[in-house]
Amino acid sequence: MEKYNQLTPEIIAQIQAVSDHVLVGDDINVDFARDEMPIYGTHMPDLVVQPTSTEEVAAVMKICYENTIPVTPRGAGTGLAGGAVPLLGGVLMDTSKMNRILNYDMENFVVEIESGVLLNDLANDCLSKGMMYPRIRAKSSHV
Repeated sequence: MEKYNQLTPEIIAQIQAVSDHVLVGDDINVDFARDEMPIYGTHMPDLVVQPTSTEEVAAVMKICYENTIPVTPRGAGTGLAGGAVPLLGGVLMDTSKMNRILNYDMENFVVEIESGVLLNDLANDCLSKGMMYPRIRAKSSHV
């Protein structure tokens, strides 16, 4: 496994220069340390960035790459596979602010969305356009 570097005040300042949505220290909610599957434990990130554009994502990724800082992507944090748990600390890239539905190609039934769009929001928007995005509903536990 590659050896990662720690965030320094200089690297944090570089990230803050390219994004207005950066959380460090006590501003980081413990929810960012886990997903919905408790077996993966909790691991706090050193910094959370909440980009609002692909340009911001690219700029933060470039800084992290150049400084060998680990980055963990995160959507809504509802996953069950531990993928959003920042096991190595570093930067957590929270895409929840990138939540726009950008375009519908009605001829090909394709929708372009940002990575933070919630599936329920997409399904509802599709319905408003006379289309359906399938949802899986939880089984009722009623007897």
